[in-house]
Amino acid sequence: MDGMTAAGTIVAKNYLPFARVLGESLRRWHPELPFYVALVDEPEGLFDPSGEAFPVLALAELGIPRLADFCFRYTRREAVSAAKPYLLRRMLDMGHESVLFLDADMEVLGDLGPLLERVAGRPLTLTPHTLGPGMGVDAELNVLQCGVFNGGVAGARETEETRGFLDWWAARTREYCRYSIEDGMHLDQRWLDYAPSFVPGLAVERDPAYNVAYWNLYERPDAGRWRLFHYSGFDPMEPGRVSRYWPSMQMENTGAAELFARYAERVLAAGYAETRTWPYAFDRFANGEAIPMALRALYGRLGRVAAYFTDPFGDEMRAWAAETGVMDGDRDAAMWRRAAEERLVKLQEANVLLAEQQAELDTLRNALNGERERATWLEGRAAMFERAAAERLALLERSAGRG
Repeated sequence: MDGMTAAGTIVAKNYLPFARVLGESLRRWHPELPFYVALVDEPEGLFDPSGEAFPVLALAELGIPRLADFCFRYTRREAVSAAKPYLLRRMLDMGHESVLFLDADMEVLGDLGPLLERVAGRPLTLTPHTLGPGMGVDAELNVLQCGVFNGGVAGARETEETRGFLDWWAARTREYCRYSIEDGMHLDQRWLDYAPSFVPGLAVERDPAYNVAYWNLYERPDAGRWRLFHYSGFDPMEPGRVSRYWPSMQMENTGAAELFARYAERVLAAGYAETRTWPYAFDRFANGEAIPMALRALYGRLGRVAAYFTDPFGDEMRAWAAETGVMDGDRDAAMWRRAAEERLVKLQEANVLLAEQQAELDTLRNALNGERERATWLEGRAAMFERAAAERLALLERSAGRG
């Protein structure tokens, strides 16, 4: 592997056409750039990863600890977001000196050379949602909830500083990557607010050509300068709507209606009309029964108690959820957590009793082994006495014969 920059994205299989369009646009402008797609899902026979125009990295290749727990606690969107620092680390581990993450719903419209040079020269590169005032207070408050930086673009170079931040970010997204504004979380993005403090060498990419999206179109009216467009929240099946995240925004006011229309055509040509209905492999228990959203949300809040379930997709979790009412949606988080903690306490008590019984059994085994050793010693002594008595008897008989 040479040390050149590589790019990558993450999708579940329903979003595969977006990755195909992104990869095609990247090859058009940078055919020399390796491009990887991490699949936070399973193919389930619906497509052949080896048949894609890019290497598909399986979820197990990303090095996410306690993978079953990770897949159970997160929705599809949350899991894709949480895997981001793991993909960046994986690409660095593959020998690339610098790596660039791009959200799958992006399209390369021009040369990314200046951005790639910045990524190759700084430990971490991020793009802010906006470059200056002008959004209006409502939009600014919304950005504060989402995070100063947009996670759709993230560059990393192989340095000790970079590794330290990626390790920390991965640890946070492993446990805390929910869409929960009230808890201070907006998927992976809010954690990036710490980057200026944690990474002194951070590069904030301020070129308005990159990460153009519905939220910053007001400050980037020159479409001729756009090089990387982010179709965040855009559905090709509804080409007249800019983004599901901003329903009131009118397509005719974007100055990019033709761009959106062409992008919708490309994504549909890449198979989206079919893939959009493909199921998520981790939305079901092992027996095929659907996992209730309430159960997934509650599970993500269990903390250490979740360790009780060695296989959350198995029959034990399903039966336990049915027993406690979560499968029917009539348990809140506090009640279910108390029920789970009570079950865990009982399990711990049972483990203590089992340990005590095991210790007693070990004592008995040791005692039995001691008795066996003593019996073996006594048998040896008895045999020795028998031989001595026999020899003595023989000696006496010989003496009596001579007399």
